Order: sequence, then C-alpha cells, then structure tokens
Amino acid sequence: MVITEKMKITHFSTSDVQGGAAQATYKLHTELIKIGIDSTMLVRNSVSPKPIAVQELKRIDTIYEHKIKPRIQKITYNKLKSYYQVPAHIPFSWNKLLPEYDLNIPEIQNADIIGLYWIGEFLSPEIISKIEKPIVWRLSDIWPFSGGCHYPGTCTNYITGCGNCHYFKIPSENDFSHKLNQKKKDLWKSLDITIAAPSKWIAELASKSNLFRNRNIEIIQTGVDEQHFKPNDKSVLREIFNVPSEKTFILFGADSASDERKGIKYLIQALEYFKPAERKNIMLGIFGGNYDKSIDNMGFDVQYFGYVTETFLPILYNLSDVFIAPSIEENLPNTVIEAMSCGIPSVSFQIGGMPDLIKHKINGCMADPCNAKNLFDNIKYSVENSGSLGLEARKTIIESFTQRNQANQYIKLYNSIKNK
Repeated sequence: MVITEKMKITHFSTSDVQGGAAQATYKLHTELIKIGIDSTMLVRNSVSPKPIAVQELKRIDTIYEHKIKPRIQKITYNKLKSYYQVPAHIPFSWNKLLPEYDLNIPEIQNADIIGLYWIGEFLSPEIISKIEKPIVWRLSDIWPFSGGCHYPGTCTNYITGCGNCHYFKIPSENDFSHKLNQKKKDLWKSLDITIAAPSKWIAELASKSNLFRNRNIEIIQTGVDEQHFKPNDKSVLREIFNVPSEKTFILFGADSASDERKGIKYLIQALEYFKPAERKNIMLGIFGGNYDKSIDNMGFDVQYFGYVTETFLPILYNLSDVFIAPSIEENLPNTVIEAMSCGIPSVSFQIGGMPDLIKHKINGCMADPCNAKNLFDNIKYSVENSGSLGLEARKTIIESFTQRNQANQYIKLYNSIKNK
C-alpha cells in the first residue's frame, strides 16, 4: 500500500479499549502506526495501562465546565430518562450538556483527516460541527444518523428524520429524537464527511437515512490480529485447563448478557432442546457481564469467566467447539471475527452484518432470526462438523478480515480524500 507522504490521522473515540467499538478503533489506530502512519487517538477516558499514542481530550478549563455543568447534566438526564421511559437495556444517547473541548490543539490542527467512531456520549453535534478537516466516520452503530438510539429495531424513522420515537412515553412528530436528528442535519450539512461502514447492513441503513443518504459510503470490514487470534492445539489446552476431552464445549460471550439485543434468551431456549442425557456431556462457557443464573439449573456444566483479557481470549476460543452469537441485531461483532480467526465456527441468526462473515454450513451456521429451535439445529450441526467448518472460518479471516487488510483499505480511502 502506497502511503501519502506525511499523512497524519487523528481518531476520536469515547474510550481507547473499553467496549467492542473502542477496541476496534484502537486496533485500527495501532495497525496504522505499524504501517507508518502518524496516528493519534483522542479519548474521553483512557483505561489501557500502556496506551500507544492515546491522550485524553481536555475539557475547557472553567468552573462552569468542571463543577456546574456535570451537576446540571445529571439532573437533566434523570428527568429525560424518567419522562421518555427509555428501557435500561436500550442504549440511547441524549447528547445534551456534553463537555466543551478546545479543538485548537496540534493533534487536531495538524491532522490531514479526522476519524470519528463511537462518540455519542463524548462529542456533541456542536463540537463535531467545528471540525474543519475531512472526516471519516466509522459506523459502530446507527447513532450518527439517528435521533439518539444506537440500534433501530424495527423502526425506520431515521429515514425521514426521526420523531414519533417508539422508545418514548409520549412520542410525537417533533419529539426529542426529531429535534436531535434535525440538529445534526443542520450543523453537519457543510462538513466533509465520508462514511466507513463495517458491514453491508449498516451501509444500507446509512444510505437510506435522512442524514447520510447523500454522503459517500465505503464498506471497510473490521479486521483482527490473525497472529494473536489463531488456532492452537485443543487437546493440550483442555488438559492444561482441566476441560474433559470428551465434552462438547459451547461458548457464549457479550459485554452485557442482560442486553436483550444479545439474544441470550434465545440461546437458553435453544439449550432446552438438548436431552437431559446430552446435557451431562456439554460444558457451557460464558464470558462478559451480567450472567443469567437461570442457566445454572439446566443440567449443563457451566463455567463463567467474567470479563476476559485479550491475552486469555484466544485460549478460551480454542478450548471451544463452537461459539454462539445469538444477537437479534448486530453490526459486525469482534467476538465472531476472533472466534473464526481461531478456527472456531460461529452460530448466529441471519441478521445484520453476520452474512458478511458467516457462509452457512461452509464456515459456520446462521439460523432463522429469533427461532430457538432452528438455532438449536444449527448448534448441533456446527458441533458435529466443527473441524471442517473451523478450517473454512480461519480461511475466511485470512482472506478478508485481517487488521492489515482493514488498515490498507483505510489508507486507500485516506489517500483518495487527501488527493481529491
């Protein structure tokens, strides 16, 4: 890949490594540095113990900004949440009274291109409107073109500019969602924004949206470090971690299993189709947060790993026979890419960006959406054909989903923007 001379990219992300969207951003950022790009990441909160070229963006230094505004924001958000009745498991970014930041810093002023990622609770539409550089906005979800929600469900109001939001107690044509969507449209109309979509699904949503239908939209799929997430000897690992070789190991993981979008209820329903005698020979591995304790009473050997470091994740995948991702709405999840890179087939519903990754009964399986019995059937098939499916899964990642491949596509996009 030919790199434009002295190219400097500055990325904005709410965090450096906390959450899937932040991790995807950080991996792209560090891969660009490896290739030779001058890349910087500006965040609200840095949580990595040794971040590379990451710095926290400084709030404007006033008493109002540091002392008064946070208190007003807390009161305002409590009132909004009470009035609008947004369900706790549905992420919704109100984007009111967010911090003011000084953009007159070298990392921004000297950048050739600004990258935006998951920033719905970090940067206000007003702050974004002040960016006087070409912007490449990677869509982690639909917040950039919605009236506040991050996933639309069955709603298509983002096409016409939101309003009548079904998450609100008293929806109306001119409700908060419409006002926020219209604010974004008014403030961003003169910005030079290119959309980078990790999946065909979210690219299609953006192309229909009131905000981005006239923007250039490029599909650049998420990449993984295939040398870190790689196949390892399952029999050796199972001996080390005391996992019986004769047991089927089914793995599930999510930042928050209580998030209905992650579909754990369908996984539980699918597991109920296993006969009692079969359950004795199945180990369920679960990682992430908000563990559903009802699984403990189903007759399976359940091992809960909590939040897992990236060092241990490849080991956990390689202990498994199959990874289950039963989300009912998803862009392009890191977990599925990582599992496939380790040579572990994934089973998902046929939704969102999953068809970009999974080729049914070739490198994994996809079930009919929200169909627990069909999910069970595909889990059984994947377990029985784990070896052949896993080989194809690894092949898919090597061919199309490595971090280097992703970074090269971004560099190609950056070059085209800089040279136009």
